[in-house]
This record gives sequence, C-alpha cells and structure tokens, in this order.
Amino acid sequence: MKAVLFSLADILMILAAVVYGWKFIKKHNYLCGIEWLVMATSGTNFFVWSLVHSDTLYTIAYFFDAFSRAFGFPIVVVAGLMRVTHGYKPSHLAEVFYFVLGSGGAVALIAADSYPAPAAYKPAFYLLMWVIFLVYLVYFAMRLFYAGEKGHALGVLLVAATGQAIATTYDYFHIPGDDTEHTLFYIAALSAWAFMLYELYHAYCALERATRSTDLRAVEVARAPA
Repeated sequence: MKAVLFSLADILMILAAVVYGWKFIKKHNYLCGIEWLVMATSGTNFFVWSLVHSDTLYTIAYFFDAFSRAFGFPIVVVAGLMRVTHGYKPSHLAEVFYFVLGSGGAVALIAADSYPAPAAYKPAFYLLMWVIFLVYLVYFAMRLFYAGEKGHALGVLLVAATGQAIATTYDYFHIPGDDTEHTLFYIAALSAWAFMLYELYHAYCALERATRSTDLRAVEVARAPA
C-alpha cells in the first residue's frame, strides 16, 4: 500500500509540474516554467530510481534536490513570482544566469559532502533558504488577500505551512514507523509539492488578473472627462 501511495503521489507531482510548467512557459514566465519542469524531471528520475536503485540516478536526484531546495524555489521561483508582485521582468540573459548560478551552487553543495565541516552546516543552510521562500509566500498571500483573492491567499498560506513542515522534517525529524527509505515522508512531501505546483500557478494567475483589472480601471479613470 505504501508503494502504491508513493507512486500515485509522485505521478501526481510530475503531472502538476509538466502541466503548470508548460502553462507558465506559455505566459513567457520562464523562471517558474523551467523550475516546474525541473521538478517534473526530478520526480521522473526519482520514480525510476525507486524501481531500479541505480547509483547514477541517485546522483542525478541528489543534484536536483540540492538545486530546488537551495536555489530553485528560494531564488528562481521567487524571482518568477515577482513578475506579478513587483512587475519584475528579467532579460533572457538574466534568466539564464539564475539557472547557471543555481546549478553551480548545487554542485558546490554536493561537493561539500566531502568535507565534514561544511557538510555539517548543509541542513541549516537548506532550512534557511526555505525560510526565505516562506517569508515571500506570506507576502504573496497578503497581496492576494488585499486584491480580493482570499481563497488563493489561504491556499498560498497552506503551501507555505506544508512546505515549511516538509523542509524541516527533511533533515531534522523522522516520522515514527517510517521505513529506511522514508516512504511515508516522501508520500507526504510529493503530495505537498504537487499541491504547491498547482496552487502557485493559479495564485499567480489570480494576482495577474487582479493587477490587470486594477490597471484598466486606473486607465479608465484617467481618461474620463473632468
């Protein structure tokens, strides 16, 4: 039963990542879109690894994990969501730089495992980066609330809460009764990530619509005769 639930959670996460990653790309938000597809690739690799337990696949999964936890969401996704919260539209060169920087950082984090002192601080670093993402999500939820999108504001707060719980459990806690491969944890994590990928896309669209509506009303007021 645990294996079935794990497979369903992973497939659900992959589908959410592919569907909403492609939707972000069609909106020309390549930062969020590509990170969503990174999650799809990571989930697919993780699923295959769970079947064959290949060392190569584990190394790939380890890289994607380091990238998304430390840079993909706290930096790349925040920059992508800032398109609707701050009107931030980076150049294509800047977008490439985000991913190159994140990939280099992920490689450095993996290399740190060879050195006991830096490796000891990795869990704290991951948690710190996720707290940064949490702070932004709370701000994002506030923007949604004041834009009248209270349902999505609540959804984003739920994303923040579940995401922080998963990030904290990842390195600091063990679920009682979980097996050596942490199947129960990954069922919860993959489910939470699937919801996050789904909700953040729809919350982004909601704030985008609200902002566009506000801008149109401002233009209409400005054009109205005195």
